[in-house]
Amino acid sequence: MSTLKPSGLKAPTKISKPGITLLKSAASVAAVPAPPEKAAASEKPSSAPASEAQEEFVDDFHIGERVWVNGNKPGFIQFLGETQFAPGQWAGIVLDEPIGKNDGSVAGVRYFQCEPLRGIFTRPSKLTRKGAAEDEANGTQASHASRATSPTS
Repeated sequence: MSTLKPSGLKAPTKISKPGITLLKSAASVAAVPAPPEKAAASEKPSSAPASEAQEEFVDDFHIGERVWVNGNKPGFIQFLGETQFAPGQWAGIVLDEPIGKNDGSVAGVRYFQCEPLRGIFTRPSKLTRKGAAEDEANGTQASHASRATSPTS
């Protein structure tokens, strides 16, 4: 016998999350995780969690190192790590010019000390070891990202 509603639509069924297989037993319905090889096969091999990718960039830099933010704002790294204002890895930079946003503190939490408007926080992926002007002077393109730069080059 069919369980059609007067509208002609079937009653909704339970929908499980991807990667979970529902097994019916006499007592109840139990959720059993899918085998690990199936879950791993469904993920893209090149996709790493954002936090892991950011940690790779943090490992490339050291406090006190000379860097450029977005290729055009020179300064020195004064902080590397997690913050309270946003998730993930961040780099705190003391800029050469007073074009920053803070003095090393954000929302009352001090991460490093510098003069007002000389501090800026950015993702480590936005940092390079050479400025755009230096790249142009050397005859290379300034469009390459820090991701292509290795610590040995």
